[in-house]
Amino acid sequence: CTGHSCCEVLDGLMCVMGGGNRHQFHNFKSLFLFDPEAVAWSKLLTHGPCPSTLIYHTATALEHDYPRHVLVFGGSHQESVSNAELVHVLDTLTLHWDRPKVLGRSPEQRTRHTMVAVHPTSETSS
Repeated sequence: CTGHSCCEVLDGLMCVMGGGNRHQFHNFKSLFLFDPEAVAWSKLLTHGPCPSTLIYHTATALEHDYPRHVLVFGGSHQESVSNAELVHVLDTLTLHWDRPKVLGRSPEQRTRHTMVAVHPTSETSS
């Protein structure tokens, strides 16, 4: 499997989603969580307007201290989608996907890119 994303969620769990190979893309109705303390994988089913099958997308936890929401952006799709459909948010507690209304001109569709959440610090927020 290639082109998947991975980020920390909740209290130290690793969330793996999407990806695939030349013959099959994995969908976002299910995702995998890895618990490093238990050294165990869990497959979870999600609901809501999830992304279409994607490879080479990015996924980044939005919160710093207790990462609950994951923003997914870009990637390659098996079917045609508009740029407005390239932004999705997963609530990892409820396992519900949402497609927020995005304002402004979106970047062109992209793959194999990176994305980083920037969190204000006490120095930058004053």
